[in-house]
Amino acid sequence: PVVLVKRWMRNSEQEITMADVLQVRDIESDRVRLTVEELARERMGEEKFEAVQSEVFEYIENRKNRLTKARGHFMTQNGCVWHVRPNGKVRGLHPDGSRIRDNVEVSKDGQALDLGPFRLDETRSCSCIHWMRRDDPSGQKQWVWQQDMTLDSRVRIGSAF
Repeated sequence: PVVLVKRWMRNSEQEITMADVLQVRDIESDRVRLTVEELARERMGEEKFEAVQSEVFEYIENRKNRLTKARGHFMTQNGCVWHVRPNGKVRGLHPDGSRIRDNVEVSKDGQALDLGPFRLDETRSCSCIHWMRRDDPSGQKQWVWQQDMTLDSRVRIGSAF
């Protein structure tokens, strides 16, 4: 609740970091997000908040560029449809209508893309993408996503969320 955030902003001695501002940007409610941003701006000061916010914008742009290979609409062999958004959010839909939400994460060193226990194999040059199980050195456990350009799957996934 916003009341607790206001109290924390008044009483806490911790610095507001780039990670905090990044989390604030993920708040879905516009009213709440703008309120929290304004509280952070007042607490940090205009110049420092703008500096941190420019770091956040740079981080988001770099992350968006890094996720280019994994972005788009895909279908797996079992009939699941997937949509990976530019911010790394993943939405999946099983053939039975059950929904999946996850995130594609950029690894700490920035060299790999992870989706749960899977890591994107960026060495392959085919139009599909291969998610390899990280704990399987043989490479037998993999998940293949084919690019899906059909309107039907886009409508299905769009109407499910």
